[in-house]
Amino acid sequence: MSFFMRGIVEYKTLSPKVFSALKKNGVINPTTGVLDTTKITKYFLHQVAVLSKYKQRRLIGMLFFWEEELMRWRLLEEEEVDIKEAIVHEGEREDLIVALRVIQAKKRMEPSVRGQSHTLPEYS
Repeated sequence: MSFFMRGIVEYKTLSPKVFSALKKNGVINPTTGVLDTTKITKYFLHQVAVLSKYKQRRLIGMLFFWEEELMRWRLLEEEEVDIKEAIVHEGEREDLIVALRVIQAKKRMEPSVRGQSHTLPEYS
């Protein structure tokens, strides 16, 4: 469904087909659901043949954006754990409480609010 919402596919029925193709080719791990963009190869055009070349480029852009968001989220999670451990060991200091609130606010921010402009990469 997310492929439909992002404009990658024009019909809701194509979204599961694209998802299945990504799982089949290892871009999305079938058991864990983890994204691996290193699996996007020069054969991607044939692996996701249900999409036009233009839509495949948009899909690749979305997958790389998704991967960046997962990395950002992981880093925020690790930082939050570190701050919580510091609070346990050092007590509820004001600077630690503020740092924890900042991390929690960053997790709620959408890309447009973060000041990052997301544009899809251009391919020739």
